[in-house]
Amino acid sequence: MKKIFKYWLITLITLLLVACGNHSNVAIPDHELNNPTVTTEESQKNARTSTQNQTEFNPETFDTDDLKRTHIFIKNGLEHIFFGSINREGKATGYHYEGLAPDVTIIESTRSKTDRHGVYRAKITIDGEPKKAYSSFFPQEWTPQEVVDAINEAYKNSEHVSGNIFEGESQGIKIQMYLTNDDKIISAFPIYER
Repeated sequence: MKKIFKYWLITLITLLLVACGNHSNVAIPDHELNNPTVTTEESQKNARTSTQNQTEFNPETFDTDDLKRTHIFIKNGLEHIFFGSINREGKATGYHYEGLAPDVTIIESTRSKTDRHGVYRAKITIDGEPKKAYSSFFPQEWTPQEVVDAINEAYKNSEHVSGNIFEGESQGIKIQMYLTNDDKIISAFPIYER
């Protein structure tokens, strides 16, 4: 319950700050300034080689604050990707990684087959509120850190599409990103290949 309250409080505060044009809530922690971006391949290799020394990823104890290399995201950007959110108009948005949000339901009859990269699409509901558009999902076998690392890699090689929309690539997966005026990620999701 505490994590859900924290999530909604952060979401509300961030929405208010973004609406007021104040992006000062995005800070780069000192410990991340000196860390180079890690590619998804490196992240997956590190995860495989370190499994002897650590326990397996546990969705029950997951907290976005534990993720590394997150300085390019707005404060609630990761929550939007991993948990989805209800916007000011009361509409469901986000949710691009399955399995972390207890209040999100995938409508199974809408689930697509995975594409050649493991990306898939489905309709969802958040707290019973249906999302109008399909959500596309990062591969199920990826950990949240691998998702962040893939987004970082795509961010580094991204190109402007239009407005605040940019698109980059990681491991053959095209990733679309919405950025603030100061180039922080609001949302990022994989593009499903048909």
